[in-house]
Amino acid sequence: AVTIRLRPEDVRAVPTDPSVTQMKLSTIAVLAVLAGGVVGGGIASVAAKFFDPDLDLAFYLGGALIGATIVIWLGARRYENGIKPALIPPEPMLITLTEDGMNLVHPEFSSFHAWKALLTIAETAGYIVINTRQSGVFVIPRRDFDNREQEADFVARLRQHITQA
Repeated sequence: AVTIRLRPEDVRAVPTDPSVTQMKLSTIAVLAVLAGGVVGGGIASVAAKFFDPDLDLAFYLGGALIGATIVIWLGARRYENGIKPALIPPEPMLITLTEDGMNLVHPEFSSFHAWKALLTIAETAGYIVINTRQSGVFVIPRRDFDNREQEADFVARLRQHITQA
């Protein structure tokens, strides 16, 4: 068996179909901004009644802009402080190639991928990329190998098993 240890900064949790997740997040963001604009505009319209009823539309538009801006700012802060850190676990992950497949072990999760579930392997200057039959991708930085021999053995075993599967 060959085992490598990915650095914490190299571990990323990426959905297998990021377009679906992004679409959901984008839809929620648009609705939140619209709601913030409507609420902000409504509050400004009520305030306009006390000052000058002729400026109702101007107050509404100004309030809508301020309300939408506040919602955008709060959403960005929530993403940076809550959602984004949860997507990137700050722990190393072990990847082990065995006779049966590839094991991934992390303090938060573990998974096994049989050789027949792995489709292709590609190499770039800095990464080894493994594509799966379920539209998933494993990107392994070359810097996470202890030495060139370990990297060569890892790639050779991957190529051997992926072509046999």
